[in-house]
Amino acid sequence: MTKPQNTQIANAVNLFIIDESGSMASMTESTRETFVGLLEKIKQEQADTPDLQQFVNLWTFADSRFSERLIFQEVQRWSGEAPEYRPMGGTPLNDAIGGALKKLENYLFVKNLEADNTRVSVFILTDGEENASREWTTSGIRQYITDCEAKGWEFTYYGADHDVWRAAEALNIKNHYHFSKSDAGMKTMVEERNREEYNKKLAFLSKIKKP
Repeated sequence: MTKPQNTQIANAVNLFIIDESGSMASMTESTRETFVGLLEKIKQEQADTPDLQQFVNLWTFADSRFSERLIFQEVQRWSGEAPEYRPMGGTPLNDAIGGALKKLENYLFVKNLEADNTRVSVFILTDGEENASREWTTSGIRQYITDCEAKGWEFTYYGADHDVWRAAEALNIKNHYHFSKSDAGMKTMVEERNREEYNKKLAFLSKIKKP
């Protein structure tokens, strides 16, 4: 039986996959504050653009594990508290991406958000390359991302302290940026990301609402 499409409102899904490995320890507070700032901005976007229903989901990865720090939810339901963030261990980047994408696909199916009126944006931030995954290979994640892109999902890779172009290319992520691992660098990255993403959301909303 085919599920009815949800065409009552345009939806924007924001998936964040954030490095929590030991090398990020020097940026603990800055990373936490940066993510809270991202959520505050999305919450303001929701208030400014009520026709675009926004959802958020946060995963972190470290020490051969990945954790869902903010369960998929409407942005209005976010409490305003900073999710737990305690850098340690290695960088299971592949497992984090694979696990987060699979969980998100399930969420979208259950909540009937798989229709053409839903835009999915995946934000990946890391200061190092894969070195601790147990389930997913880089080639497997590359194919998974390719399949998601075919559905219209957009991926952005922000990296520091490694060859960002090569790492993003290995995963077939076309949008990739280097950020300076400093308070100022994080602030600049977030400002650029917010501006670019909101413009894309507005363009998507305009397309959906076009008669």
